[in-house]
Amino acid sequence: DSFDMLAPLLGKTDRGRDYVVEDTKLMVTTGSTVASSGARILALRAGDWKLIRASVEPHEFHGNAIGTLPRHQLYNLADDPGERVNLAAKMPGRTRALAAQLDKIERDGRSRPMSRPTEVKACLLPL
Repeated sequence: DSFDMLAPLLGKTDRGRDYVVEDTKLMVTTGSTVASSGARILALRAGDWKLIRASVEPHEFHGNAIGTLPRHQLYNLADDPGERVNLAAKMPGRTRALAAQLDKIERDGRSRPMSRPTEVKACLLPL
């Protein structure tokens, strides 16, 4: 997604990304053939919070029924790294805000904000 993470990786800053989008397409195997099942889990991790988008398709991922509820799932990963306590109903404001952020990222087709286009000059080289 083209975020430059070199400075944090080199220890020059302790500031990393503000959020990460998880887009998991589920695969199925038939014999030796691997194919997409068409099912998808889309989630947003921002700080200690993770929102898993609601899905209408029942599916499992590594045996866990995640992303299969007809409503969003919200987890505080600092308190619940195993994602066992869904806080979406108790925190509707945070759930709506993260869902709106995820919707915008998907609608824009990118997770990094676009900068203003710069003028590009092209030149043709002889063959």
